[in-house]
Amino acid sequence: MTFQETQRRPDGATIDKSCVDDTRLPGPAPSTDPDGLDLTLEEARAMSPEEFRQVFGVEGLDGLPRVGPGLLEKAPRGCQLYLRLRRASRTPGGRGARTDSIELVVRTAQYALPAAGIGMVVRPSCIGLATTDWDEAALKALIMLARKQGRRRRASTWPIERIQSLLCAKVLDTYVDVFLAGPRPLDAAGRPKRSIDNTIYSIRAFQKAFPDLQVGDFGNWINKGYAQRTPDRSPHTRRGDLYAVWKGLKEGLAHLGVPRGLAPGLRIEDPGRLPKVAWTPGVLDRLRAAADRYPWEADGTPRPIVLADGFVYPHSMAVRSWKHREYWRRAIELLPYTGTRVGRLPLTRWVGPEVEPMDGLPLPRADRPWIEVQDDAIWFHRDGESRVDSNKRRGPVQIAKELEPVVRRWFEEDAAKGFEFVFHKPDGSRHYHRQFSWETFKNIVRDAGVNPEMSPHWFKDLFVELCDSAGMPREEAAAAADTSTRTLERKYGPALRKALLRRAAEGITQGPWRERASSKTAVADRFAAARARRLGGTS
Repeated sequence: MTFQETQRRPDGATIDKSCVDDTRLPGPAPSTDPDGLDLTLEEARAMSPEEFRQVFGVEGLDGLPRVGPGLLEKAPRGCQLYLRLRRASRTPGGRGARTDSIELVVRTAQYALPAAGIGMVVRPSCIGLATTDWDEAALKALIMLARKQGRRRRASTWPIERIQSLLCAKVLDTYVDVFLAGPRPLDAAGRPKRSIDNTIYSIRAFQKAFPDLQVGDFGNWINKGYAQRTPDRSPHTRRGDLYAVWKGLKEGLAHLGVPRGLAPGLRIEDPGRLPKVAWTPGVLDRLRAAADRYPWEADGTPRPIVLADGFVYPHSMAVRSWKHREYWRRAIELLPYTGTRVGRLPLTRWVGPEVEPMDGLPLPRADRPWIEVQDDAIWFHRDGESRVDSNKRRGPVQIAKELEPVVRRWFEEDAAKGFEFVFHKPDGSRHYHRQFSWETFKNIVRDAGVNPEMSPHWFKDLFVELCDSAGMPREEAAAAADTSTRTLERKYGPALRKALLRRAAEGITQGPWRERASSKTAVADRFAAARARRLGGTS
């Protein structure tokens, strides 16, 4: 197996080189099913009667009644199922069985365990077992019934080799089905948590990369192996994937009954800080210009869009390309000054959260961000009036003084027309989705001719860059974004030396130094004068 690895030359140029994947380790044995029911006859006979009854519901392999040839009418009365030997047909070419075999006769429908909640799993029928050995047939029948009923064997009784031969993909499936299934819980603001979906996505990506990896092969080499198999995922994304997989393996194995001490360990390599792309005024100006272009004239007639090569967009294509740019025009203006996420903008209004929507459509009661325009300041309440007890501190932030005239102009324009939503459609109606159109932002980036990898999250980087360029201490930048200094240091690195040098230049002075020297001289003069008085009085 080969993969493409990006290498850097001494001159800084990058090349893609084909390398051999040397991280695939052979499994020590065939994989084990997570239910633990893939037993051999020797293992089944070695089980204690209590464990056998707990797993299969009978005392042992002799728990199923057996009916031999010539005794077909003497099956035990009241038994729900039994084993029966079926002879081969004596007629050549007949419709009967060609060889002797034992079959399972199910007289009464079999149901799943109450915890499984499936209902009927086996209808009354005859099931061939393809063997003439009674013990082997009994084990096959019991395993088939146990799996359909949702039974399993606790891994606390397994040998180490069987635990290590479990497939990681199946253990992760168990973790997803048991711990991540069901409706998504809500956060403190009443929004469905997206972290569970992200965890499942990370697990599926790992399962696709390692479909046949066994638990015994899981180790620190996974860092390199996963990077080779997923070159399209960023280092920070791979780090999150491995953390989700490592946690899923621990919880999944614990659910199967594996002792915590036998769970595989993993030292996840830290990829370091995410590289930040430096913004320039030209990039921001081009984004504004691209978002300002609309496909309609002032009178409502379609405006032809002519590209640099002379190609004229049809109006239908123009509508798809320029749709929702009025949202992004205001967002591009606001985001660099607030350091907030773009997901807070679609529901933002000019009125307080206690005012119900004027269009009569529902709005989350616990999630009503709004912009408060006062005479001396403008406040952006990113989470309404309620504080959220989570890692995301979305409290109110004050709009920068440089942006205040623009926001006040928006407020007056919308107030004159009765548009309560800040980021609205041309007719004043709200944006119904929780996120702005990603395709529209990509079209803006394309038309602006900037880095095609740009995302709305880059505006947070621009906010930090503006604060650093202005020489603002990190404490003030953290207060402006309603976050912590530690978060800014971890995500964006230490502050530029410009702010520290400015504070040092303002603090360097000879005043304290001269005052301390004068104080020392005054103390010495005081003692000298007292000594002179004492000596003069004695003489």
